[in-house]
Amino acid sequence: MTVVEELFKPDQLPAYALLWQREMLTLPWEERCRSHGKRTTDQGLLFALSLPSGTVLAEGDCLILPEEQRIVTICESEENVYVVQPSSAYEWAYWSYQIGNRHQALMIGDTELVCMQEPAVKQLLDQLNIHYVEDKRRFTPAVKVSGHTH
Repeated sequence: MTVVEELFKPDQLPAYALLWQREMLTLPWEERCRSHGKRTTDQGLLFALSLPSGTVLAEGDCLILPEEQRIVTICESEENVYVVQPSSAYEWAYWSYQIGNRHQALMIGDTELVCMQEPAVKQLLDQLNIHYVEDKRRFTPAVKVSGHTH
């Protein structure tokens, strides 16, 4: 099994690989944060990842499988999310703080805040009387959420 240890941006692909066949690997946010383990492309090709710890795969990133002469392109899958639209600077700050303080992933857009559909997020939004809509979108939070110990 091929083990991939390097990640490329599309404009950084080596010349020798540019004509190779391409495959897609569609992953949700949590899977894009895993830099090690077995993966199977959307077309069924099995390989393994052994990228540097902390690597987060993003839309368009490329993996090279030299033995198979394939380029695998990362695609972000759509996920169930809650979307809120703050209408004031106070709401932007307060809502972002409350969501982040509970260690929930938060994607910040130009006009909206987007959170994964999880029970803890729904409970928080309901508790704070924050109007939200359910949607399905590609999700990449502003920062990778990490826990802490007390």
